[in-house]
Amino acid sequence: MKEAEAAGQASTPFDAVAYQETVLKPALAAFHADGSLPDYFARYGLSPDVSDGDVIRRAISDVLSYWNRQKNNASYGPLLGVLLEPKEVERTRTVLTDPRRRLEQRTAVEAMRREQALGAERELESYVRIIAAKGYRTAEETQRIITRFKTRGFTVAQIEERLKVPLRDGSRSQALDEGLPASTRANIRKHLAVFKQKTLYDFIGVAPDAPVAEVEARYEETVESWKSRPVSEQKAAAQVLLAQVKLYLINEDGSRYRAALDYERLEGLRSRLEVAAADKRIDRHEFSALRVWAVEQGIADAAATDIILAMADQIKAHVEWTDTPFVVCGYCNAATPDEPSVQHCRACGEPLRIECAQCKASMSTSQTACTACGYHLTSYLRLRSLTPRFEQALDLGDLRAASALLEQCRGVLPKGAELSRLGQALEARREALESLRRSFDECVRTRLRSAAQTLRLLTSVAPGYVGADGRGVGDLEAVLETFQQRFRDAVQAGEQHLEAGRGDEAWSAFRVAA
Repeated sequence: MKEAEAAGQASTPFDAVAYQETVLKPALAAFHADGSLPDYFARYGLSPDVSDGDVIRRAISDVLSYWNRQKNNASYGPLLGVLLEPKEVERTRTVLTDPRRRLEQRTAVEAMRREQALGAERELESYVRIIAAKGYRTAEETQRIITRFKTRGFTVAQIEERLKVPLRDGSRSQALDEGLPASTRANIRKHLAVFKQKTLYDFIGVAPDAPVAEVEARYEETVESWKSRPVSEQKAAAQVLLAQVKLYLINEDGSRYRAALDYERLEGLRSRLEVAAADKRIDRHEFSALRVWAVEQGIADAAATDIILAMADQIKAHVEWTDTPFVVCGYCNAATPDEPSVQHCRACGEPLRIECAQCKASMSTSQTACTACGYHLTSYLRLRSLTPRFEQALDLGDLRAASALLEQCRGVLPKGAELSRLGQALEARREALESLRRSFDECVRTRLRSAAQTLRLLTSVAPGYVGADGRGVGDLEAVLETFQQRFRDAVQAGEQHLEAGRGDEAWSAFRVAA
């Protein structure tokens, strides 16, 4: 079955349109942002758990052919020029076609992807807090967030699910002074990414406050150094950047370019403010959320307030201040009048108050901690997502993920019956699956048929199994195939020795097979 599936994958024609949408476009966005390259699996459209050598070689061949056809494309050329460098191609090919190196790379890539996913989750949550604080959202606000996070691995449905507040019409905010046009800034970033540099000043090797004379001298030296170099993607990028240096750092003394850099340094704050002010109104809850985010990024509290007010004034957004009592929903961040008769959030329907998991006192879901005993409410809210994920990991047999989630539960759940139940469930599942794993390990070297049967059973009861050593079902299948191939090779060698009349050699070969 596995061999037939792999053969089917290897014979599937390369889908250039799907590859461009799912791999190349996100990779290009990341490359323009910080010069990063897609991981070895992603760039060839492979899953990290791929194990079939034919599938890997076919994918590498198809993708390299596609890259070579697209390398003169104005948009993709700089990225593909880096990916097509001979050393880069050979390095990825060596890793992907070597089982041991591929497993090491898989471990590293999966860890990196988990970290990236967590970062994207945190960033999306910061947007959700801002957009939901006022209790509704506009179509423009929603589209801004969807556009931003679709390239970060979220589907439209996943984004919409987080935006639980109702949709309402809103007005369009005005553009801000950007120093340089967005297209010019994007063009500069794209070509700087080829050299993994952040600014034009970095590219020519001068400080941002260097006098124009020094900038011009370094510009002339850099121009001269590139003249004798052969034509390449790097040289083309350098010529574009040098033209920008001449125009913006020398002819214009760098003032507009420095303004553009300042604009981009505040882009995270500005982007969030534009979302909040899409209806030309920033209420006090949104203002507070913006200020907290800015302080978290290292901006001084007083400066953050001044910057937010200045930005709001530039786009003619009204900043609202009110003393009306309210309670914030801890699930969707919507503000609801704080009245005794109001028990549930008007936006998402969740309760506004809960019972403390530790001391049983009543508390608001938006509180940081219980005022009676100090138990953190964020812990309660986290449990609503941690517990289902823990149960799902157990069902799949991913023991490493289940163990990690249980550790997170221990950090937020008071000691008691519930924590004990989760621990017992993990230990029971671990013992059942590790018993099958031990049976497989014992059989694989001597009783291949029994090992295959055990592996099929393990796969059926835990399709997502990952053992304590980090090996999953795919890795165990590869181990089994290795031993099966050794058995076939030994039998074939024994038969050849028999046909040639070499009895001793035949006996030795069959003994290896046995």
